Amino acid sequence: TMKACLAPPEVFAIHKAPQLIWSRGEECDVLRLLAILNSLPFDWLVRRRVEATMAFGIRLMPLERQQQVIEAMRGDLDPPRGVQAELAGLPVLAAEANDAVSSPLRRFGLLLAGLLAVALVLLVALRSWRRALLPLVPIALATGWSALVLFLLRVPLNPMSVTLGALVIAISTEFSVLLAERYRSERRAGHEPGAALERTYRSTGAAVLASGATAIAGFAVLVLSDIRMLRDFGAVTVVDLTVSLLGVLVVLPAALVLGERWSGVAVRLPGRRRRRAAAGTA
Repeated sequence: TMKACLAPPEVFAIHKAPQLIWSRGEECDVLRLLAILNSLPFDWLVRRRVEATMAFGIRLMPLERQQQVIEAMRGDLDPPRGVQAELAGLPVLAAEANDAVSSPLRRFGLLLAGLLAVALVLLVALRSWRRALLPLVPIALATGWSALVLFLLRVPLNPMSVTLGALVIAISTEFSVLLAERYRSERRAGHEPGAALERTYRSTGAAVLASGATAIAGFAVLVLSDIRMLRDFGAVTVVDLTVSLLGVLVVLPAALVLGERWSGVAVRLPGRRRRRAAAGTA
């Protein structure tokens, strides 16, 4: 059976064809359907008159509601035997994409895949698991913090913003790796952990802060857009970059020092070196 319930209030027909309309629940056999197809305009039929397309417009609405309308239309499709009916078009693709990327499990999988990909690249470049994983500690924490902040602020997500985690991971990794490698250079130069961190954040840290602040300011302009999708994208970007930058600046120092201790590298305190120097001169 094929029912004429493909037109909920959110849908309006672009082409008018009275022959296509029959009461809800009325049976439609193959002969009648073929007669209807033969009466359709030529531009509705493609591929040697064995396939027909019917265009409908969907009114402007949130993607979640649009997905519900499309699912309702799919549920009402009941073509006769030998006939296949499918919904297609940009509204269908947009609704399905939004439904797919808005899944928390899919977002988590995307972030995890991004972190693993970055870790593998750093491992190949640095040839050390510790040097590859330590810069990712604040970034991994920041992804969870940013999700919490967005939830508390009730910032809506859309197909553009939910995939932003990969971009934030890429930008934040650059900042974190620069600081971690500068700290390693300072330690190899003989500076104690405290002095090495101070020298690192006084020089490279200032540059990272300036670069991150300019990136945040650039994306913040999107918040003023009249287009809601761009406005929401800008808000999510600002939150994610801000939290990631704070994670790199605040959490990374502790991760670097703890990484040294767990790897067995001796950490000497500045006071001990001064006492040893004084004993040597005496």
